[in-house]
Amino acid sequence: DTNGKVLITSVATGPNNSKAKVEIVVTSFPPPSTPATIYSKDNVTTNGSSMNISGNDACNAGTNLAPIFTKDPATTNSNGSPTFTGSPPTPQHGTLDIDIQGYVDALKGAATTTLTADQSGGTYGSSSNYVTVYSDATLQADGELRLNNVTGYGILLVKGDLQMAGNFDWNGLIFVTGVITTSGGGSNAKNIQGLIFGGASSLGDTVVNGS
Repeated sequence: DTNGKVLITSVATGPNNSKAKVEIVVTSFPPPSTPATIYSKDNVTTNGSSMNISGNDACNAGTNLAPIFTKDPATTNSNGSPTFTGSPPTPQHGTLDIDIQGYVDALKGAATTTLTADQSGGTYGSSSNYVTVYSDATLQADGELRLNNVTGYGILLVKGDLQMAGNFDWNGLIFVTGVITTSGGGSNAKNIQGLIFGGASSLGDTVVNGS
């Protein structure tokens, strides 16, 4: 239907011609339409000259995005000389209001892993097995989930703030209802192949550091 739901019906025949009918509703939940690789409701600050944020489509599907989009009145501030590419190849802003909390609430029920504390090291999913990871960071004392030297494949959902440290590598979608920060630089790369959606209800500061 128009809501992306498909009804699958299966009828099995048993002894004495008895029948059992099973119906399953499968729902597709596509990611929100976004104008950029990083969408933020907060100010975005980028630090470092070894940084590369690209909105170019790596799947050859023909859709290129801007590198960063901030919801007014938030803006993007760059320190150093980061490399921005995409279409257009510069940070953008506007009134687009994506319901990040709504997506987190809708998708967390399908989580294959729930994180209740900061993580150092570990891999979630694989290139042939994409998973959904959820954390309610607001239950932690500092309201922040810290992921250090973590690799993941799939969807990362965080209620609260997220800090990516060390060699963080994620392939897929990241939804964070609060503020996103990355720490470290040099060889401590943050490699994300996918899309990031972040922003708190009041202006904070999403910070991207290092390479």
